[in-house]
Amino acid sequence: MSEPRSLLLPIFCLVCLGIVYGSLFPFRFVTELDALAFTRFGASWRNINSIGDILGNLVLFFPYGYLACLLAERARRPLRAAITLQASGVLLALFCQLAQMFTPGRDASLVDWSVDVTGMALGWLVGLRLPLGTSAAKRGRRSEHHLPLVLVLFWLASQLLPGVPSIDLQAWKDAVKPLFALQRWYWQGALLATLCWLVCFHLLEHRAGWRLSPVALCVAAVCIFLARIVIVENRLEPVAVSGLMCAILLWPSAARHWRGEYLAAALFVAYLLDVVAPFVSRGSPQGFGWMPFAGYLQGSMLINAVALCRKLFVFGAVVLLFLGDKPRRMIWAAGLAACLLLLEVAQRYVGRGTPALTDPILFLLLAWLITGRSGVARR
Repeated sequence: MSEPRSLLLPIFCLVCLGIVYGSLFPFRFVTELDALAFTRFGASWRNINSIGDILGNLVLFFPYGYLACLLAERARRPLRAAITLQASGVLLALFCQLAQMFTPGRDASLVDWSVDVTGMALGWLVGLRLPLGTSAAKRGRRSEHHLPLVLVLFWLASQLLPGVPSIDLQAWKDAVKPLFALQRWYWQGALLATLCWLVCFHLLEHRAGWRLSPVALCVAAVCIFLARIVIVENRLEPVAVSGLMCAILLWPSAARHWRGEYLAAALFVAYLLDVVAPFVSRGSPQGFGWMPFAGYLQGSMLINAVALCRKLFVFGAVVLLFLGDKPRRMIWAAGLAACLLLLEVAQRYVGRGTPALTDPILFLLLAWLITGRSGVARR
């Protein structure tokens, strides 16, 4: 690589380890296979996966494709590096699927392999369109404009996943019904949604250079509401609707002039309040999850993907806007990660969440990535 001290390479290695981690969890293996195991694997291309499984596989390999694209452009021989990294990604996906044949409870599938490769390809395409650091400079682009757009996309993904529209009229009616269930509204969620949208507006206008007029915001809100109605497994929630409407009302009159670090600090506090809502004591202490990211590998992959996108936006925005200009950013990051850890411990006794080690580690990883030597966090 032309920049051996770049942070991209160690981050890329961490992503590869994360892919293996996510594919082989919970790391229980068998040494013998039945005679039809490979036959079933060869015929698995006929299987149809759920939307959540497809989404999970896309998300798993998307970072590989994105970072591989940036690494290839920084190499002395970009074409050779691109071919090597792409072939390695295809083989890595195949290795993970074959290894799942030896993991009880995991199903190796050619469909999953093809979706993995598709996720890698999508990441590569995004890397071509939204490069960072040196890759952006080579094309005369300002990478500090791209990171805010990536963060905004994470927030939109948390609102609109799985992104598959439906033409079922009854499903549309069912998606609207929660809007009238006012008991589903709670102020912590509405506060968090409002601040998330205000931070989105700040990133688009003050960091990406967009001009957001009240008319444009209202049109965008209508489009988002309609999308939540027609997208399968999505619905209009009173918390989401009130949050977006409050943000649109606040932005032109006052919030447009608020400093980014103040918005980020408020966003972090709102996130902490939302995590422990509804402030109800548990009957008995909840167990603590010491294995990082284990929660994202269990249960509904769609719900997990939505939660991950939201956390990537919140943590990424806090790092970019609150820590970006501070002289000792990683010390501040460690302090905020400690707050998240204390919050996770508190969830053993309060709230309805699952206490785990994931959030502090995810925050530190994002802080390391965004405030690293590339300088993308600096204005």
